[in-house]
Amino acid sequence: MVNPFLNPVFSIKALKSYMYDIDRIWRISPEKMKRFQDKAFKKAVKYAYTVPLYNKLYKEANIHPRDIKGINDLHKFPTVSKNDIRNGFPDEIIPKNANKDKLWRINTSGATSKPLSFYRDTFGLLKDLFFTIRSHKFIGINWKKDVIVGMGAHTSPGRYDHAVKVGVLNYLKPFFPSIARSPQMSYILKDLDKKIEQLNQIKPDYILGPPGDLSTIAKLKKKGYCKNINPKVISTSGGMLDPYIKSVIEDGFNCKVYDVYSSVEMGVSAIQCGEGNYHVFSDHIYLEFLDDNGDPVASGEPGHVALTRLFGKGTPFIRYTGVEDILTPLYEKCPCGVHTTQLVKHIDGKQSHRIHLPDGVYVTPVFFIRSVDAAMRTLKTDKILQYQVVQQTLEKIDILVVINEELRDKPPSIDILFKEILKEYEKVFGDTFQFEIKEVKKVIGADNPIKPPPIILSKLNKGKYQNEEPEY
Repeated sequence: MVNPFLNPVFSIKALKSYMYDIDRIWRISPEKMKRFQDKAFKKAVKYAYTVPLYNKLYKEANIHPRDIKGINDLHKFPTVSKNDIRNGFPDEIIPKNANKDKLWRINTSGATSKPLSFYRDTFGLLKDLFFTIRSHKFIGINWKKDVIVGMGAHTSPGRYDHAVKVGVLNYLKPFFPSIARSPQMSYILKDLDKKIEQLNQIKPDYILGPPGDLSTIAKLKKKGYCKNINPKVISTSGGMLDPYIKSVIEDGFNCKVYDVYSSVEMGVSAIQCGEGNYHVFSDHIYLEFLDDNGDPVASGEPGHVALTRLFGKGTPFIRYTGVEDILTPLYEKCPCGVHTTQLVKHIDGKQSHRIHLPDGVYVTPVFFIRSVDAAMRTLKTDKILQYQVVQQTLEKIDILVVINEELRDKPPSIDILFKEILKEYEKVFGDTFQFEIKEVKKVIGADNPIKPPPIILSKLNKGKYQNEEPEY
């Protein structure tokens, strides 16, 4: 594509967005933010009405953009699933007169064997970058001065990060040297020695990456292998940040860790503050937290998230349920003093990673993470490098663990550690499940080059890992 910044209209819009969008959550009151949301939502609906998929759904629901007053009318709209977007690709998810040559096709790896494809516009990618800069500023990082390293599937054409790099960052590099000093890296667990050497040379001020990768580096740093890796702060994304892994990362790097909530469809949507709550970027995204019947859940109760993107062309996302996340909202003000219009108490995991109970009820992934963490904290050991909870049947759950060979013969013994883990699970679930701990060389999905393996996996859910087995 042609350099978009050569277009004066694009450049003026970009400058205006940079000046006003990044600081908005600190600059305006919640009341003004609500008015901003209302205006942005009406524009988003008006645009969606030109897209065949949404036009059909809205006509069937007898909804027209002129009837919408603001974000409080959101519940009147039908939800849109991942299958709706997938089945509508390519022509039904963008306006009929849209020029695909001026849009970026984004592909996700997908939680199942079926990937998802949709379209983004260049200016939307740029605004996503500005919201990423906001997340940096939120935790004290200056994108123009600090060296920032992001870990992910950046090098694959069609991936979101690759589109941002090619469509935006490459054009900004000549003007902002910090971008050239802040490389993007693939997941650290592949070619580990080479990546550690590279990070030592880069000397990053800030690292953003998956919790598992960062905990691996933190453990190596404790052994003296990462002397020049001394970030001011770290953010995690792309996996569940459980209390044990967070403590390992903070202890290893001697700095604070903040989790970022993001998705390929939405970009950076929320970030943790010092109180541990997630502040939603309310001028960018609106979240709904729904029960199994589609009704709003109470504060402090987990719910299925439906996301509405408030800006951008390409494929619109309004009441989109395709991320399949379970989040717990908090309907109150945060003690940290930053008053965004929405707060998330914690992220409970993927809907597809839920564990089935014999009576048909589901348990969110977060409950299965705590037991392994608690056992390792109790015994003060890092003997387990990686673990995975796999539900084989309604009654049987395997706990797959990868042992750190350097610590294998040091106390506590493997037998004592496994017994402590089982004891922790029995505290939570009693005799509901039959737990078995199995030592493996690799967990299921460990060789996936696109994303880290899931911590929770139920063979009762249909997905890409359903027939895959660990390496013993």
